This record gives sequence, structure tokens and C-alpha cells, in this order.
Amino acid sequence: MSLFVSRSTTSQNAFYKVIGLLRLLNLAYHHAHINAKGESYYGDHLLLQRLYEEGSSIEEIDSVMERMKGLFPEVPVSLSTVLKEVEHYARQFKAYDASTGTNPWPILIAIEMELQHQLDKAYKSVGEVKELAILDSGVANLLQGVADNHQKNLYLLQERNMKELTP
Repeated sequence: MSLFVSRSTTSQNAFYKVIGLLRLLNLAYHHAHINAKGESYYGDHLLLQRLYEEGSSIEEIDSVMERMKGLFPEVPVSLSTVLKEVEHYARQFKAYDASTGTNPWPILIAIEMELQHQLDKAYKSVGEVKELAILDSGVANLLQGVADNHQKNLYLLQERNMKELTP
């Protein structure tokens, strides 16, 4: 039993990291959207709006949280743990700087790349827990869908960042 608890705790932690990053992206996109400025203001404003409404939406976050609750029904999804993850990643990536309107692209790209890494870890962690194996395909579909969605975001951000770097 202790091996299951240990592995499921690893899985829970992996899901908390994904949820924290999704929440952070939603907030960072929204604040960068509000604070967009410069020659490309309107285009950036619209791109960032698209990213916080569709690219890291509340519905997407809710789906991941509900799947976590389905995997671990005995454990409440902790608001304080989610907020700790958001704060941890906000500090790590200096996400507060992305919300000021001064070239948020490298920061947003770095957060999206970390999300891809954590999605992969979450998927692998669930696969390692034998007791969760029957849920693997549903979890795989959800996490792959989130990863696909955020690969699109990453592409858009990288393209926009190239525009910033080109004189």
C-alpha cells in the first residue's frame, strides 16, 4: 500500500504542477493582454486575448482539475497547493514582468515550454501507478489534448517573438 501512496502522491504533485502552470498562463496572458502597448498593440492585444480565452482557458483548467479529482477521489484538490505552484512558477519565470507590457514573449514561451515538460511528467507518473492503469487512455487523451493546445500557443508566441527580434 505504501508504494501506491508514494506513487499516487507523485502523480498528484505532477497534476498540481500542471494546474499551477495553466493558472499562471491564464493570468499572465490576461495581464499581458490588458497591458499590451507599442506599435503592435492591437495585434498583440488580440493574440493575448485569444491565448487567455482559448489557449489556457478556465474550461481547460477545470478539465484537468476534474480528472485529478477522478484519479484521487479521496483527496480534495487543494487551493493552497495550487496557489503555491502558481507562486513558485511566477517567481521562477518572473511572470510578473510579463504582465507589464514590456516584451512578455520570452517569459510566456518559457512557461509554455515548462508546461509541456510537466504534462509529460504527469502522464508518465499516472502510467507508473498500476492501480490507475485502467484510466490511462482517458488521462492520455486529456493530457495530449492540453499538450496539443499549448504547442499551438508556443508556435504563436515564438512567431510573435521573432517579430520582436527582427529589426
